[in-house]
Amino acid sequence: MYTNDYDGSFMRGYVNGLADVVDMWVYATQKYYHDPKILLCSRADKTEYEEGRLPWATWYFNNDPTLRPSFYNSPLSQPGSKLINIPGSYGINWFINNRNVDAGVYKHTLNWKKSNQRNGNNIPVLPDAGFPLARPSDTDSPSGDEKGDYIWPPTGGEINRVCHNRHFGGVNVLFLDWSVRRVSVKELWTLKCHREFDTQSWSTVPWKWPDWMNKVDGSLSK
Repeated sequence: MYTNDYDGSFMRGYVNGLADVVDMWVYATQKYYHDPKILLCSRADKTEYEEGRLPWATWYFNNDPTLRPSFYNSPLSQPGSKLINIPGSYGINWFINNRNVDAGVYKHTLNWKKSNQRNGNNIPVLPDAGFPLARPSDTDSPSGDEKGDYIWPPTGGEINRVCHNRHFGGVNVLFLDWSVRRVSVKELWTLKCHREFDTQSWSTVPWKWPDWMNKVDGSLSK
């Protein structure tokens, strides 16, 4: 509905300042959903302080440090952020956003920006995630822990905000052709996350799949 109203374009997307929060997908699309529970996966519907456990805990931002989950230290949690008190279980692929200027190390030419792309069935838009956004790299190495990597900033590469064992070795993903399907955790490295993403990089990088991924998903070997 958002892209229909904006000539196929996505929102600009959050970078690193409170002024950019209005460009975050959760805030930019608020007028299209009436019940905030739509942001919650049925298997990840509790915050950490509500006894949710990774990877089934929601992301959540609150400027009260006694309530803030221990794995967060984010500007989104600071006073003035419009995302405070909004929990969720999905995270946008940041590279679909309509950024027209570089965002630090991220070149805006990597972004898809509009919804009318060829092979949209392999371009992820909104997957299960432990953070409201992810900027996956084809060189990200997988986390050795099935809980994923939800801290700010991530230490194992941002693909690990999505790569977790929430759904028995799989992740539910909304794609750019607006289809939804379950993707195995190893298959995440074969999705065209941005325009220069090498979907075969997993076969040549020096790391190996961790044991937990081999146990839950044996579809790719290396």
